Amino acid sequence: MKCSRAIRRTPALVISVLRFIFALVVSRAHRHREPLLLPKHYIFNHIPKTGGISLLAVCGQNLDPAEISPHLGSGGVSLAPVARFEHYKLIQGHFSVLAQAGVCRSRYSMTLLRDPIRRIFSTYTFWRTEPENPWTAKAKELPFADFVRYFMDSPAIVHNPYTHHLAAIGRDCGAYSADESALLAVAKRNLAAFNFVGICEEFSRSVSLLCAELGWRAPSLMPHQNRTASEDRFGGIDSQTMEILRDRNRIDLELYKFAVQLFHAREAGVGTASSSEFPDSVEPNHFVPFPAPYDPNRRATIQWVSAEWVGDESSRILEIAVAFKTRVPIAGLSLDIRVVDVAENIVWSTDTSSECLELDYEPGRDCRAAFLSECALPRGIYFVTVALSELRRIGFYDHWINHATSFMVAPPRVAPSRYVRGMRPQEFSSVVIRHSS
Repeated sequence: MKCSRAIRRTPALVISVLRFIFALVVSRAHRHREPLLLPKHYIFNHIPKTGGISLLAVCGQNLDPAEISPHLGSGGVSLAPVARFEHYKLIQGHFSVLAQAGVCRSRYSMTLLRDPIRRIFSTYTFWRTEPENPWTAKAKELPFADFVRYFMDSPAIVHNPYTHHLAAIGRDCGAYSADESALLAVAKRNLAAFNFVGICEEFSRSVSLLCAELGWRAPSLMPHQNRTASEDRFGGIDSQTMEILRDRNRIDLELYKFAVQLFHAREAGVGTASSSEFPDSVEPNHFVPFPAPYDPNRRATIQWVSAEWVGDESSRILEIAVAFKTRVPIAGLSLDIRVVDVAENIVWSTDTSSECLELDYEPGRDCRAAFLSECALPRGIYFVTVALSELRRIGFYDHWINHATSFMVAPPRVAPSRYVRGMRPQEFSSVVIRHSS
């Protein structure tokens, strides 16, 4: 009789034990931010000189090469052609948070941060060994102290670049708003929306956390790729330059401190770094753009843009013309032009600064610049984006207009072969228009 009662109680006992085990597993998974089903698709927002190449090496040890996308820029990751990337398990590149938002809502998102000032010095050291462009040319030409002073107002290089990137500020922005606290709050919120935030200075622990969350094999030997010799010379930065760097990176230093807290909290399995500031209700991969302040008194304004074929119907010569006006003198004013197809692929881009072209202008007068280019493109509609910028303030644009105009390529102008495509500049002109009285 006792035996039969024990047998009758067994199912209830088993059910209770199973419920306990299930509750324990769910609790542990929630505490460590581990989903019951491990993610299989990922996106890596690679901020340069933060250890990203080494992190990608870890990804490469756990994924097949064909499962990893080419290294993409914001032009390669846009809001429209999402389907182009769906077959990759890992999408990676130097792209903006806004560009990432179009493809990552169901992907496990990753990024890495590094001490802001050390990252700037590492960038300078790296650029001195790279092929020449307007930015690397300055790194090669100037000692670090002068490089910092030259780019101290550039949010792409020295002036709070982390915050500028993570606050998802649009390109048509000529300066930060006066409310730095609001800018920092948006950057923190967007950083907290990443599934994984690693720290370069704690790379081994960052990799261990990432592999634990994704069910990957942790490497027996941590990779250290694409390193510069910047750490060996970092202590040689003079005190005045360090003071400029600290002043121009006040917000970034706060954001980096938050990133470290965020990493340690997630490593400990307690969710976000500050539950009072960003509760668990922050939706992963939902990024909020900071509204760019409108400046009614822009230093430079684009008035109109045109893209017209020159000659008869068979001509392949395209003229892209831009009318603009400045209020004040702008040292190193540059005209930037980009041509994209309907899928937002960049088919041609240039700027007068990198091409060493003279952009003529006088403050207060109407000015015009034009490119004549031989055009060999497939059939379709193409859009022209234009901008006015200053090299030393790169990252801020006095005026940026997406899809300012368009043009169509149709027979007989279609490229003779799908292997022949592109635009080849033939001539550039720039004039100040002086109206006769």
